[in-house]
Amino acid sequence: MNILDFGKRRCEFDVQATVYNILKRHYPIVTGELKLKLPTGRGARFDLAVFDDTGELLFTIETKPHANSPQHSKKVHYEHLTGVPNIQISGMDEAKNVLAIIEKNMPLTRQTAKTTLK
Repeated sequence: MNILDFGKRRCEFDVQATVYNILKRHYPIVTGELKLKLPTGRGARFDLAVFDDTGELLFTIETKPHANSPQHSKKVHYEHLTGVPNIQISGMDEAKNVLAIIEKNMPLTRQTAKTTLK
């Protein structure tokens, strides 16, 4: 069996893996499938969470396998829970350009000298 037998369609894991590999080169702590449990209500499971070298959460990322997969209500919920930006990455093209998307969406006050994109 050959990889071509499976078709060209990318899954969410492919998008997450691409984003993860890029982010690991620029941020000290990147983790996937991070679950936040709240005793008083609905928590969240983040596709990716990015921290600075002191362990402070900088932003979270929600990935989707295909372009044009808006998740606005989830984005608002995640930002409300964490107080940090939630960046939406839809499809492999956006995954490959994740650094530019982060730079465009991150408030400068949340970036530290060690985590500013290089």
